[in-house]
Amino acid sequence: MRQHTTTLLLSSLVASVLCGAPVLAQDAPPADDGWIDESSDPLAPDKAPPAPPAAEMTPAEQKKRERTIDKNYSDAQKTYQEILTADPTDPLERRIKNNERIVGEYTKRIRDAAQGRRQGQVELYNRTFYLKQQLDKKQITPEVYRKLIAEQEQKFQQLNEVSKRNLVAWQQEVDQARKRLEDLRAQKRLLEAQRPRERRTRKRKGAKGEPGAAPGPQLFGRLRTRLDRLAKYQTRHTLDGVHPRTLGSPMIQERPAED
Repeated sequence: MRQHTTTLLLSSLVASVLCGAPVLAQDAPPADDGWIDESSDPLAPDKAPPAPPAAEMTPAEQKKRERTIDKNYSDAQKTYQEILTADPTDPLERRIKNNERIVGEYTKRIRDAAQGRRQGQVELYNRTFYLKQQLDKKQITPEVYRKLIAEQEQKFQQLNEVSKRNLVAWQQEVDQARKRLEDLRAQKRLLEAQRPRERRTRKRKGAKGEPGAAPGPQLFGRLRTRLDRLAKYQTRHTLDGVHPRTLGSPMIQERPAED
């Protein structure tokens, strides 16, 4: 019975192969490293076309390109040199000047606005007085007088409100700029106090307009002067002239003076 079953299975398998039907559905075998090639991925993007070959430059174009590269290199080197040798207080000085400019400009605006308000008030008084004279001379009716006075007062009120808002905003700008000036000036004083001595010496000028000596030569000169002054004295050791058999009382002997 078992042999008969095996024979039937083999016959069915051979018949399926001969008929062209797949026995089992199987996936494509993975690559050696476990990844499938992108060519079999339907969602993979299309491969970019190869880049076109670079066009050959003429000698003139090559020289122009070299000059551009040299110029960029020189500019970058100049910029780095300026950054390295720049005074650390320069940015603070620029900010101080900018805030001083803000204080000056907005202070002038406040002064001009206050002058404009006073001038507008004087014009309102003059206009009111003129309309009152016309009313007294019966050149205008009381209704026209009241209408013109209301228009003048409304115009002055609108200008006055705009001026007040501007004054408040400008005064805030001035106060903030002055506060920044105090902080910036304090930072500048702190940096100037912490600045290396050689940078401070570099800015000092001599009587003839020549730069002052660097700290190194100054220190060496002072040390040399001090050593020359000490060399004039005769020095001796505390045990000079003491015999080992003595009780420790020194035998002072005059040493010949050195030339």
